[in-house]
Amino acid sequence: MYIRYNIYIFFTIQVLIAVLLCNSVFSQDTISKNPAKATVKNDSAGDSQNSAIKSKVIYSSRDSIRFDVAKQKVFLFGDAKVNYEDLEIKAGYIEFDMEHNIVFALGARDTLGNPVMDSLGYPVGDPVFKQGTQDFVAKQMTYNFQTKKGKIKEITTKEGEGVIHAIDAKKDSGDVYYVKNGRYSTCDLEHPHFYLMASKIKVIPDNKIICGPSYLVVADVPTPLMLPFGVFPNKKGRTSGVLIPFYGQSNLGYFLKDGGYYFGLSDYFDLALRGDIYSQGSFGAKANTNYNKRYKYNGFFGVNFSQIKISEKEFSDYSVSKTFLVNWQHTQDMKANPTFRFSANVNAGSSKY
Repeated sequence: MYIRYNIYIFFTIQVLIAVLLCNSVFSQDTISKNPAKATVKNDSAGDSQNSAIKSKVIYSSRDSIRFDVAKQKVFLFGDAKVNYEDLEIKAGYIEFDMEHNIVFALGARDTLGNPVMDSLGYPVGDPVFKQGTQDFVAKQMTYNFQTKKGKIKEITTKEGEGVIHAIDAKKDSGDVYYVKNGRYSTCDLEHPHFYLMASKIKVIPDNKIICGPSYLVVADVPTPLMLPFGVFPNKKGRTSGVLIPFYGQSNLGYFLKDGGYYFGLSDYFDLALRGDIYSQGSFGAKANTNYNKRYKYNGFFGVNFSQIKISEKEFSDYSVSKTFLVNWQHTQDMKANPTFRFSANVNAGSSKY
């Protein structure tokens, strides 16, 4: 009886040890994969007593979610998404550190760790950051929910009428972005035709963009046009600011057109001063204003002047001509007077304009 009792105790202890080991192994690394339940949500990340964040963090993924309980991390695969208050981060892969309240987002990766490409050769699942009116696309980003600071790699963001491309950027707690070696352009292509290359850029949302020393690049060719610094408005609605020129080629040579400055003078009228310059010596200047008084009238008034130079002095077809054009358009609102209506469309200028 004594031997049988010892054997029973021995086997009972072995079974308990085996159960504890199994529980420990599964608690270290658990994986959730179920096509029928493709989206998994967890809103308890902000409920821990040790958590410094005040609101709940909701995360989900299309493919799978893996938990590392020991390190307090969550790994999201396939159309991953993390929401915190008014902030949303989407990416092909997201790693959420619940202990330090840090999110790391990356584009989709295959089993070898290489970026996943679509049929056109573009990466799939690049991180997309949205918070209020701000949004940008990046290749990689790290964001801290507690400090509200982040680091971004290869960011592309639209600010006002321009687009900023940068290799490295930082976001501080006041939603101000600091960019190193960035490109600012009004061309919205992935690889812009022209841009200002700046060593440093500071972006203050809904306020202004401040550039350090910069120079103009056209078709990836640096030009001697340089600026010691630049300030570009970034406010919504009407505001004053620099008008970036666009480039091209014509029978007058290579040109930069419609560069200048815009004055948002009031809610009733504005003023835009623009200029054109051509490589063969021609140039032009424009002054345009729009005016509008609600329920009364609205219109446009513009004055254009240009000097056209053709060929060179040594050739017989050489000529220089000066042209001008005055344009006025005026429309009375129908609510101003139901019995009387006045409108105008006036064009006066030289015959060679």
